[in-house]
Amino acid sequence: MNKFAVSLALMLACSPALAEPLEQGTVPYGDLDLSTMTGRLALESRINAAIRVLCPQGDIRDLAMQHYVSQCRHVAQDSVDRQLATLYANKKLAHN
Repeated sequence: MNKFAVSLALMLACSPALAEPLEQGTVPYGDLDLSTMTGRLALESRINAAIRVLCPQGDIRDLAMQHYVSQCRHVAQDSVDRQLATLYANKKLAHN
């Protein structure tokens, strides 16, 4: 089964010198047809769920935590976007 090599490389927002990922996740996609919009939307839904797990909301009253969550999700989404672009470039979208 294919696994989306989504390295959700999450860095501590307060420690830019940290170069190692703190959390990583993989999202399986072998069961999806990425040549269809339905398959791509399903993959992106799985990815968004993984990001929410790796970057949980936390206490909304804690502004420092909210900043961290925002940075965490931003870094994760940037990593995902680059990988999706490469993955989709290799799979032409079929016209339905």
